[in-house]
Amino acid sequence: TSPVTYQGASTDGSKVFFTSEQPLVAGDTDSTSNLYECGLPGDYGTPPARSYKVNPCPDLLRLSIPVPGSSAGAEVQSVAAVSRDGSHVYFIARGVLSGANAEHNSPTQGQDNLYVWERGRTAFIATLSVAAFKLGEAQATPDGEQLVFTSSADLTADDTSTVSQVFLYEAQHEALVRVSKGQDGFNEDGNTTTDPAYISSGGEF
Repeated sequence: TSPVTYQGASTDGSKVFFTSEQPLVAGDTDSTSNLYECGLPGDYGTPPARSYKVNPCPDLLRLSIPVPGSSAGAEVQSVAAVSRDGSHVYFIARGVLSGANAEHNSPTQGQDNLYVWERGRTAFIATLSVAAFKLGEAQATPDGEQLVFTSSADLTADDTSTVSQVFLYEAQHEALVRVSKGQDGFNEDGNTTTDPAYISSGGEF
């Protein structure tokens, strides 16, 4: 009864991700925007067959679940990137969906918190200072283990700038590093507005 917004899918079509404000799974009473995964058989590259009947999703999961004890909703804002196999989904939500990260920083209720959902768990990456990413504005590796994005927020201890910096997140180690660093302090230690899409195409900064 509420609109849904398509957010991405795995390349074989076996996982489709979308957001909706309508609670769709048992026990879900959150009326804010939530992120869901619909698991499907997948077409494995074969031509799709025409169907005259729409079937319900055989395997529906809610990925944006607030931490126990939280009275606020997930408030998912956008999806930044989806890995090719659908194992990693990077998204932004204003709710508190996990505990502290490896740098001992915690998500902030009501702020644009960047998360990654991977293989059944949600990890907090950083709290951003600007509007949420749109799909494609951050670049993930095919397996989803790394994400490259820009932000003007001071997300790491070595960043004290007021301009956009390029950051790399490594999901396996839950590590966030700033990669736009100038050698020996050159150019005010690498202050940059380089777009990750340019980096992924082989550009230099």
